Amino acid sequence: MRDISQGRDPQVEAVVAVIAAARPDILLLAGFDTDLDGHALAALRGQISRAGHPMDHAFGALPNAGLSSGMDLDGDGRLNGPRDAQGYGAFHGAGGMALLSRLPLGSVTDLSPLRWAELPGARLPRRGGKLFPDEKAAQQRRLSSVAHWLVPVPLPDGGRLMLMLYHAGPPVFDGPEDANGLRNAEENRLWRLVLDGWAPSQTEGQLIGSGDLPVLAGISNLDVRRGEGRRAAMAALLRHPRLRDARPASAGAAAANSGAPNGEPALDTVDWPEEDAAGGPAPGNLRVAYVLPDARLRVTGAGVFWPAPQPKAGGARDRGGRGWAEIVATASRHRLVWVDVAPSPPGASGPRRADISPLRGRVRGTTPGAGRVRPSLTPPAGRDTPSGDPFKEPATHEQPYPSDPSRRRHRPRSDDRGAPHHRLVRRQARP
Repeated sequence: MRDISQGRDPQVEAVVAVIAAARPDILLLAGFDTDLDGHALAALRGQISRAGHPMDHAFGALPNAGLSSGMDLDGDGRLNGPRDAQGYGAFHGAGGMALLSRLPLGSVTDLSPLRWAELPGARLPRRGGKLFPDEKAAQQRRLSSVAHWLVPVPLPDGGRLMLMLYHAGPPVFDGPEDANGLRNAEENRLWRLVLDGWAPSQTEGQLIGSGDLPVLAGISNLDVRRGEGRRAAMAALLRHPRLRDARPASAGAAAANSGAPNGEPALDTVDWPEEDAAGGPAPGNLRVAYVLPDARLRVTGAGVFWPAPQPKAGGARDRGGRGWAEIVATASRHRLVWVDVAPSPPGASGPRRADISPLRGRVRGTTPGAGRVRPSLTPPAGRDTPSGDPFKEPATHEQPYPSDPSRRRHRPRSDDRGAPHHRLVRRQARP
């Protein structure tokens, strides 16, 4: 709250600059410390508005991160550690999520209280043939490491987006029971079940109707080709027939390629180090953040806001001497992922290949193959922004992927102003 309100924190300033340049209509922030009454989120909204991009509708709720369980969930014989919380966190609200929108939001269904054991076919961690750490903990542990939200967004044309928002936990930092690896896979599998019509027993009817346009956005913490974790869970989610993958890419990710095998470096979304402080192996750059729109929507553009570094004697610089590559790195190790969508024309059927084109500011897209996106940059009012195009031409990729409750309803904070554009992006504000 202090860092946001004072307006002098380099990371907050960089986050605001990235959001103002991307000009999203719908924005998911992950890794956002959440307070009960939303004061920090309101302060950030104010900063973004002053940068020239007001987002009048918002939603935030306390996550499972840091929520005391009263149990020894990590099996170390001690209570009340950060790993004993329902989701890892030193305090309740640490590293939560926040949703900002220019479009009005409907009532939110919060699936975060869902217990892991309630999931159909739940794969619970075991050690020595017994549930880990014990039967009681296994039955009371929640599925969501942070949160799972379903957020309806009524559209001006009468349709309705159904946002599926989440931040899965990392599939590492555990023992032979693979508790975090299993949990990460199940957090991703939950959305497949919801898309197929499953709902917790306490709910009435399906969570996503046949007329809804689902859009998944969030951090899966799972790369389909590289890194730790049960990658088949991500591959299955990417193949779901109700969703499409526009395969957002960036020049910056391609330039940061470490030469890791089996990867598609231009698709990476996070800049993790290759080595840890002790010189051992670290995850390196991976694709762990996703925006997957409904297959019936037309994708008019997609990318990752990760510009390639510019030479010091030229390129896009602001008056402080920083280019966009440095600004996005200051904002977070995670880069903003964006997808522009529009309703499919009458008579269209089946997924359409994304037209991955350069973007500056607001985009008015074209039908794929019918021409280029016409870019136009509108600098945020009252702010000195870096010159040049921060959204570099991304590579295109067409390779196939490998085969391999309770609920709570919330009313978002909002006023009456909306917007007729439909840009869907997500980013992570904290490393």
